[in-house]
Amino acid sequence: MLISPPNDFRVMDAIKCIRYHIGLSLVDGKALVDRTKMTPQSVPWNKGLADELSELGWAVTREASDPDGEFTPNVRELLQTAVGDDIPLVFADGFDDCIIGLVERFDGKPAVAYDRQRIFDKLMPGSTYEEVVEHFEYNILGAWVGDYTPVYIRTLRSLGEEGDGGAVVGLP
Repeated sequence: MLISPPNDFRVMDAIKCIRYHIGLSLVDGKALVDRTKMTPQSVPWNKGLADELSELGWAVTREASDPDGEFTPNVRELLQTAVGDDIPLVFADGFDDCIIGLVERFDGKPAVAYDRQRIFDKLMPGSTYEEVVEHFEYNILGAWVGDYTPVYIRTLRSLGEEGDGGAVVGLP
């Protein structure tokens, strides 16, 4: 769907809508809203977002490629929309459900961030922990594919679960 703001709109209201419905961070949501000031932006079809932006006075136009009915966001489309089409994000095939966001590097090149433990969980059925670690380190972590190579995060929660120093205090 194409979105464009009215002449007078509250930036934070729009950012809150976008963050809630398509899961962008505050910074990425603001960047998307800022781009809409120049030209209408194409975002993945999401009925809730369309309804809420319409209530705020935004122009929302369905595109021919938009599916009918409700939409479950495609995480790759969301991330690519957040960074713009000129940045060639790289994804680890088969692990879209393990994506936890984007990281920003000092050089300005974003990378897709994956939850390492979720990847392990997907690889575990039928394998030993040692086999999973070896496969992950050699085939996934060790795959350098250029400046936008994905990163793999060891979350605080997973550090406690893996036994690397025990349970992390204070996490829900």
